Amino acid sequence: MLPSRVYPSKVILLGEYSVIQAAQAVAIPARQFSGRWQWAASDSQQYIRNLWSYMHELQIAGKLLFSFDAARMKAALAEDLFLESNIPIGYGLGSSGALCAAVYDSFALEKTTDWKQLKAIFAQLESHFHGASSGTDPLISYVNEAVHIADASIQACTIPKLEEERCFFLLNSGKARKSEPFIQWFVAQSKKVTYQTALKKVLVPAVDAAIASLLSEERSHLFQQFHTISEFQYQYFQPMVTDALRPLWKVGLESSYFKLKLCGAGGGGFFLGITNDWERLQASISDFDLEKLMV
Repeated sequence: MLPSRVYPSKVILLGEYSVIQAAQAVAIPARQFSGRWQWAASDSQQYIRNLWSYMHELQIAGKLLFSFDAARMKAALAEDLFLESNIPIGYGLGSSGALCAAVYDSFALEKTTDWKQLKAIFAQLESHFHGASSGTDPLISYVNEAVHIADASIQACTIPKLEEERCFFLLNSGKARKSEPFIQWFVAQSKKVTYQTALKKVLVPAVDAAIASLLSEERSHLFQQFHTISEFQYQYFQPMVTDALRPLWKVGLESSYFKLKLCGAGGGGFFLGITNDWERLQASISDFDLEKLMV
């Protein structure tokens, strides 16, 4: 019997990429997108079969961080098991994370409740899809709670509601992407002294300050810190900001009512924004679909 639960998508509100370097991050489950096990022939089964092969090879080599029932999972796949999901692939909402969470939840022989261990396990699983992973996406989907990552610790957190006029939103670029090339690019850039210095002096402090503001009732600096993050990403994450979006991104930097940033790896898919005037934002943007994010 497989779990009947759903595995939600995730949105990293703050800390994408910098979390790979053990910086702070806050992520939430986005429950309007989710997946659940079903039985029927589906093209998506190939993703699960490839993951099974990856896990099986690691387990044989004694390198898998948990034990899983390889025979039972293989038999389920032979009976057309697949994860039915409305999480768009390549859009930064953690489609692979939901799959990793579902596989661990369903086929791990012994499941840990230690979030730090879970994060390490999920990082290993999701690296199959992305080459490198913090493990955050599958963890959010698995525990179905907002989490705060700081100083190598991870714990559930409560995010006070934003003011009525202010909200986070998702902007659909209309273009899917693969995370791995962008993550590899970031890892390579991070080895450069000048790039690493900029990360530590500008991006990480802005993310830390934004998280502190987000998790408190004092929100006066959240919008400004979001601006700093947006400006940094516009300059230092150029491959991740699509050409079609750069003009609007710049408008946001020059405006007083919205800002844009990456949602996950960037390069396409969804981008994340914040606005203090949702109605004005909707009226001013017609080239991209927007969706209000409930936080």
